[in-house]
Amino acid sequence: MISRDMDVPVTRVQIPYSKLQALPKEERIAFLRVGWLFSEVNWLRKLLMIVGNQNLGQTEMPATHWLRTLLLTTICGKMYEGWKIISSDKNYIRKIVAHLLKSDDKFKKEHETLNSDLKKGSFIEKIRHNIGFHYQLKDFDQWPPHAQDGDQLLSVLFTEYDGDMLPSLPVVPLFETVARLHRSSNNPEPNTYEEWEKSHLSSLNEVSKTSNCYCVYLQKIFLTMLKEIVQDDCNISYEKVENPPAYNAQQIYFFMTPPSNETYDQLKKELNPDKG
Repeated sequence: MISRDMDVPVTRVQIPYSKLQALPKEERIAFLRVGWLFSEVNWLRKLLMIVGNQNLGQTEMPATHWLRTLLLTTICGKMYEGWKIISSDKNYIRKIVAHLLKSDDKFKKEHETLNSDLKKGSFIEKIRHNIGFHYQLKDFDQWPPHAQDGDQLLSVLFTEYDGDMLPSLPVVPLFETVARLHRSSNNPEPNTYEEWEKSHLSSLNEVSKTSNCYCVYLQKIFLTMLKEIVQDDCNISYEKVENPPAYNAQQIYFFMTPPSNETYDQLKKELNPDKG
């Protein structure tokens, strides 16, 4: 694994529980809600960045395709529903958004971009209501659109370990549904498997771009709220992450050797030393 020869500075702000409880109810709820939306989509975005770049070979790639599709459909649903929460708020979040729209031109541009990308009828809204958060079944009678003999997507993988089984066949109609929702009327239907996969990657890149804008937008709202809360009674410390890996140098594997029973027993002892 390649790492960058640098350290990343990290600022940790520890807010006393009593400080949070002393806030007016609507401010406390807004702060926790925005923090939840931000943390959730940020994790999904970073995972999507990793699986969008990795190529682990013929055996792991079907698993990567599954994770890529799972993350893409999930993050679309999270962004669309999160945007509804932010946009429908009539109290504290609305005040913060209004303040930033007046004082930050870049935030205003991000707001307009997201309002377009996440509105009803957008590509992301279509994924959210066609695939995200539920099982879509209507396109399974149309696959595979451009399968090739021996194609790695048309496979079932399994090992001797419980749970290590992955049917990759059903990912094909999911890929096709995502690509079809993304294509505009001006884009022709793909005629080969290579064109079909390129169409899918194009949709993945668009979701990645929107998720980055969404994270930046939420970060500004959350930091504005944080500044209003942080005072002398909040502890601020500074740390660093040594040589973090580049986003395109990390790897996520599906197949792995599970912990042994001895490992589980040792973990129990470490977590519960008194019960040794």
